[in-house]
Amino acid sequence: MAYYARPEDVIGDLKDRIDAYRGQLGLAYVTLGEETLIPEFPALFITAGQIDREIHATQQFKVTFHATVIVFHARLDIGHQQRTVEDMEIATAVVEFLHLPKNRRLVDTSGANKLIFSYVHREQPGYLEVGQGPMVVATQLSWAGESVVPFDLS
Repeated sequence: MAYYARPEDVIGDLKDRIDAYRGQLGLAYVTLGEETLIPEFPALFITAGQIDREIHATQQFKVTFHATVIVFHARLDIGHQQRTVEDMEIATAVVEFLHLPKNRRLVDTSGANKLIFSYVHREQPGYLEVGQGPMVVATQLSWAGESVVPFDLS
C-alpha cells in the first residue's frame, strides 16, 4: 500500500473530496491556494502547510502533512456584523466531513488508504482580510495527516 508522499497529492485529494460534496456542506466555491477574489460565498480555500519528517523505520520517514482550510462565510460589508449559527454550522459540517473514516485516511477508489490518519486539530473563528476588499467572516481549520514514506520518495 503506497501512502501519499508529497503535499500536492494530499491537498489535491482534499480539494477534490470537498468540492464533490460542496453543496451538501453548504459551500458555493472551493479552491486551492490563496485567491484575492472570492466569486461566491460561502467559500473554502485549502493551502499546503509545513511538512514534518522523522525517522520511522529502516529507510522510512513518518511524514506529517499540514494544511490550512479556510471557510469564508461572508463579507462584513453585506450585513454580517457577527458570526451566525449558520456560519458555524458550515465549519462544523466541513470538520465532520473531514473526520469521516474514508476521509481521515483519504481512501482512494480502489479502497486503499492514502494516509494513516488525519484530523482537524484547531478551529479558529474570526475575520480575515482578503486582498484590497472588505474583511471577511471566516473560520480557519488546521488539518494534519500522517503518512509513512520511503526515504527516496520524500
